[in-house]
Amino acid sequence: MTISNNPKLKAKLGKANDLEFLLSIKGTSSDPMAVQPQIRFHLKEESGPYGLLFPMERMDGEKVKVTIPGDLPFVQEGKVYTGIVEVNLGNRLFTPTTVNIVFEKEMEVIALPILEDEEQEEQIEEKKIELEEMFSQGQKATNLLDVAFSEKKQRQSLQKPIRHPTATTPNKQKPASAKHESQKQMLKAKFKAMLAD
Repeated sequence: MTISNNPKLKAKLGKANDLEFLLSIKGTSSDPMAVQPQIRFHLKEESGPYGLLFPMERMDGEKVKVTIPGDLPFVQEGKVYTGIVEVNLGNRLFTPTTVNIVFEKEMEVIALPILEDEEQEEQIEEKKIELEEMFSQGQKATNLLDVAFSEKKQRQSLQKPIRHPTATTPNKQKPASAKHESQKQMLKAKFKAMLAD
């Protein structure tokens, strides 16, 4: 394992990043608060006012770990940020190591099948078949209304009473024909009177 005083690390945007460090604390202090050191990670812009503090947790042996989220508000892709390990022992602050961190977007490859044209062709073919079936059922129809109400006409035809050939109905003379004949005779009489004058 190669340990550098100022290494350059790469982190991924959009996912949590775990950074591990080796930390060794040696020596004694008269400050009672130095018995439990506080370790944190300070992430800030290389030349800017923004910065964030993240707690670090101890692992096995002399290892410490910090988890940096991938959705930080001020982080930009390709920009260099400074990360500082800070150890607070009582009233004293130590910065044993500093690293440079560059955030990168994780590569993603997506392939989706294009089915839109095929689905449209299938829908058009289904509509065509439905129209052909509709017109085949009503071949005697002369307009769209006959097509729409073909079933209704068939039902009405089935409900009509069947007349037997033996049954005959007497032909009744319409009174309107006699009235028409009398009007015709009156017109002839008027015409003859006009000729006589």
